[in-house]
This record gives sequence, C-alpha cells and structure tokens, in this order.
Amino acid sequence: MTVQRTDPHESKFQSDCELVPFPLPNRVGKIREVACKLLDRASDKAVAYYRKQISESIDAQFEKIGLPESERRRQITSFWAAVDHEMLKQSHVKNSPGGAA
Repeated sequence: MTVQRTDPHESKFQSDCELVPFPLPNRVGKIREVACKLLDRASDKAVAYYRKQISESIDAQFEKIGLPESERRRQITSFWAAVDHEMLKQSHVKNSPGGAA
C-alpha cells in the first residue's frame, strides 16, 4: 500500500508500507462474546442477521483504516472459523456430564 501525504506543511513523499491489523482470530474475548450470543439466538434467521451485522461492522472498521479488500475478507473468514470453533467448545461444555452450564 502506498501512502501519500497531502498536508502542505509536510514535505511531499511516498512511502511503501504494509498495514498489519491485530489478527481477528486472536481476539479471544470478541470471539467468545459472539459465539455466546449466536448460541443464544432463537432462530436461524436471527443467527444470519447477527452474523451479517458483525461481518459488516468488522469490514467497515478495516475499510476505514485502508485495509485491502482481500485482506479484509481473509480476516473475516478467519474470525468466523474461530467463532465456529468456540461455539463447538461452548456447546460441548454445556452438554457434557458435569460440565459448566
């Protein structure tokens, strides 16, 4: 990604830099929160709507900071894989004998 400064008080220059966001699959708190909320949704329609809301919110945040679309998609796909994995873990714990409720 090329960054170009347009402030008249700064010297004009071009700089090649790479924007590296904190990886979404490592945002454990967010993943657990979303997984828990999805497990509490009453219908498939409610789950689909919530997933769409979350995806659009994440995409908008990444677009705002200038992350390329391909990287935004990769991050969001990885995030949902982590959420799905967390949902399986939470479901397993709830359904296990002696597991936490």
